[in-house]
Amino acid sequence: LVALMLHRMGLLSVAFLTTHRRYAVLLGAIITAIITPTPDAFTMGTLLLPMLGLYEISIVLMRLAERRRSTAVLRV
Repeated sequence: LVALMLHRMGLLSVAFLTTHRRYAVLLGAIITAIITPTPDAFTMGTLLLPMLGLYEISIVLMRLAERRRSTAVLRV
């Protein structure tokens, strides 16, 4: 939701998110390593996968919003 709002304001683009995907994965891994109460990789993975899923969903939703906007412009 926040990514969509930033995209609408022109502060975030799909190209930026797709080109910086590696850094998002690394940052997500670091954050989950800090947040998890135990040092095992299973717990870290169970938190990292939903975070990365939300990242990818935000990219898809931003692409859909771009298509909808371009279709609306073509209709006018």
